Amino acid sequence: MNNTYPNAPGHNNIHTSIAAAESMEEKASSIRSRIHNLILNGHEITSEEAAIKLGIAHQPNGHGNCWKRFSELRRQGLVEDSGITRLNRSSGKEAIVWKLRKGEGTDIDYKKSKAYLRDKIASLEKEISQLREENEQLKSMKGG
Repeated sequence: MNNTYPNAPGHNNIHTSIAAAESMEEKASSIRSRIHNLILNGHEITSEEAAIKLGIAHQPNGHGNCWKRFSELRRQGLVEDSGITRLNRSSGKEAIVWKLRKGEGTDIDYKKSKAYLRDKIASLEKEISQLREENEQLKSMKGG
């Protein structure tokens, strides 16, 4: 994959900015994938709404910087401005509602994405937890 903007976090060619961008590269890729998955599943969403849904930081100085990932997705041609705005809860300012760009992004295979794997792992962990609880209940019934 190309390691330059918009496929990787941008920087301003100063060594500290370059280091910061490089340190975010893997995380930014994962966040872009998760945001894109939301939009592929029919969500038209502001960057703040996506941050809340995904449990990541929206604003700068937070890990993830969700709003920056939308800029990268737009430059990649995967999302576009829907022409609708909504108020951000945190700032009270108007925010773009992003949507899937027509004819773009539909070739992504969700089942090969990190978002799918995270969802699958979470589902399996929940199932394991439930099975452990059932096992403990059965043990206590036999022993008690």
